[in-house]
Amino acid sequence: MKYKKSVGAVLTAGLLVFGATQTFAEKKMFSDVEDNAWYAESVQKLSEFNIIGGFEDQTFKPDQNITRAQTASIIAKALNLDLTNVSNPGFKDVPTTSSHYPAIAALTEKGVFSSGEYFNPGDSLTRAQMAKILVIAFDLNSSQLKTFDDVNEKDWFYEFSGKLGALGITTNESKYNPQDYVGRAHLAAFIKRTIDYKRSDSIDDIWDTWQGWDNTEVPDTVEEPVEENDGDNDVIDEEETGGKEEVDEAKLKEYERELDNAADDIKSAQKKVEKALDELEEAKEEDDEEEIEEAEKDLLKVLSDLDDAIIKGEATLEKIRKVNLKELNLLQSVLENAIRKAKNDVDKAYANTFDKELYEEEIDDALEALEDAREDAERAIKENSLNLLQDAYKALETAIEEAEKTFEMYEDSTVDVLEDEEKELEEAIEEAKDLFDEVGDLLEKKAEDQIDYFKDLLDDAIDALDDALDEEDKGDIYDAREKLEKVIKDAQKALDRLEKIDMDALIDEIEELEKAISDAEEELEDSK
Repeated sequence: MKYKKSVGAVLTAGLLVFGATQTFAEKKMFSDVEDNAWYAESVQKLSEFNIIGGFEDQTFKPDQNITRAQTASIIAKALNLDLTNVSNPGFKDVPTTSSHYPAIAALTEKGVFSSGEYFNPGDSLTRAQMAKILVIAFDLNSSQLKTFDDVNEKDWFYEFSGKLGALGITTNESKYNPQDYVGRAHLAAFIKRTIDYKRSDSIDDIWDTWQGWDNTEVPDTVEEPVEENDGDNDVIDEEETGGKEEVDEAKLKEYERELDNAADDIKSAQKKVEKALDELEEAKEEDDEEEIEEAEKDLLKVLSDLDDAIIKGEATLEKIRKVNLKELNLLQSVLENAIRKAKNDVDKAYANTFDKELYEEEIDDALEALEDAREDAERAIKENSLNLLQDAYKALETAIEEAEKTFEMYEDSTVDVLEDEEKELEEAIEEAKDLFDEVGDLLEKKAEDQIDYFKDLLDDAIDALDDALDEEDKGDIYDAREKLEKVIKDAQKALDRLEKIDMDALIDEIEELEKAISDAEEELEDSK
């Protein structure tokens, strides 16, 4: 399991709107942004997330300097700030009628901008000012500062530019060029790098909940209206529309419940992992070999449970994404984030907790389980029994899944001295998969034959009952009813067992048997 680093889904208190979530717009293409331009990806991503916009003529104007007012509106969108209730900062040059007023007011209240008599909204933004805005707005921290030849320790922006350099948000080497103006393309690049950094750090915040940020393709979750220029080179706020599929309230609640349950299951499994890790640490502190071995086995079990919860969560996400409802975006993001964090926890536990002896034991156990399942499968094939084939099919499936988990667990660990055992397990898994397919083919054929057998029995029993009813022979009618009842009972037992076979190829046949049983029950009831 090669999982990437993840973080949680908690919103930053005080700065961000609780419950807010960023959604996609239709993918935009600007006529003056070439695909191979160094800033193309940043512009595209921020445009898709409605953080930055273009102009009515479908251009972006990447080289145009950005103003302080425009920057405020863009940063407010990137932070998902609540702009509905803001306090007037009292700038004489920022009227409350300005489209940028809410953003400027909110950011000033948060300390991103300094209060004073004038804001100078039309001034071009400098790189020094940009550094301060990004560091304060996104709460960027670094224990080290990068130094630049043109930035003195006494400069007011020394710490801000130093943090951007240390975190890799600015890629300049020797000079920072603090008094240079910031172009629209440069601001887009700086904001994207900042959000990328915030999503990769260990602090839970709103950017971790943005679904699709890392995707290369953007789903059509939002249809965006035509862009308009507000008169000073910024795009007005765009109204988001809902998903394309309408759904009733009951169905929506069901989807919400599925997302909540999936996230809760993951969190519950994570708590068990945390408890198991604590118990293992206690055993190691006491230096009790037996307790350590037992604690390691317990940890492996709960990690396996967490793996299962992750897989189920991903299946739920895939299902809900197809529904394409804006109302579910926040819960989707929470589940996405829970999955990312859980995967990270699994990786860390596998990589740092277990030693060579335990991995060797786990590989041996996996090989033994595969061998047992293989022997049962070969016996089932030889006897060609439906019941044995069904049991062997399930046993092989379970053994393969567990063996693959063990194989992936070892691959993700820091242990690298079991190459021969690793290769043996990999080969055993492949052999088991081939046998699994063979058993599956035989099982499918036997199941289809049994379904046909009971369908024919039901038809014959119904025909016998119809004949008895036509002849109005009470004795024959009684016998025919008894026979039909027995066939229905036997067919239902067979159906119950067949339904436990997880095979897509049998879905239609099983449904046909269900219908045949239902028709027979109806026929029996009508005859009374």
